[in-house]
Amino acid sequence: MKVTMDDSRLVDITQLKDFLKGSQGVAVSLESTPLKERYSFIEKTLKQFNYHNLRKKDKRVVVNYLRKITGYKHAQLFRLIKRVGYGQLTRVFYHRVHPVKIYTSSDIKRLEETDELHLRLSEDATKEVLRREYEVFNHQEYQKISAVSHAHITNLRHCPIYKSSWIC
Repeated sequence: MKVTMDDSRLVDITQLKDFLKGSQGVAVSLESTPLKERYSFIEKTLKQFNYHNLRKKDKRVVVNYLRKITGYKHAQLFRLIKRVGYGQLTRVFYHRVHPVKIYTSSDIKRLEETDELHLRLSEDATKEVLRREYEVFNHQEYQKISAVSHAHITNLRHCPIYKSSWIC
């Protein structure tokens, strides 16, 4: 059974305040409704109350009303409200553009060899060994991997190339 919310009788800010006061103990939410319906509700409400032209005090009432109904957190609502100001509120899909791989498979193999020779030291010690291989002993094949960060050594140790031949 689909339940729709009829808020057409709420036409001014004082009615919103009264609604918020009267519904403090009641759970009214659109959390289970599809995203498209929640977005259209937010957009309709902001246009209905002319949100961008309201005083700051009245804007807070509208935001509290939207928080109560949609279940969104304060920060998320402000991001959505900002997007409504630029046009229609629609879902934005994140598309990662081919991320640049800094460390090649040969660099990861070099890390693996170093770990094998030194019995897999801590990240800090491994970072120092890699740095010294390039700077002190002038091994050019360590140039790129010598600049690896402490945290990224852990990431590289979890990648499939490293795991493929590492004996646990």
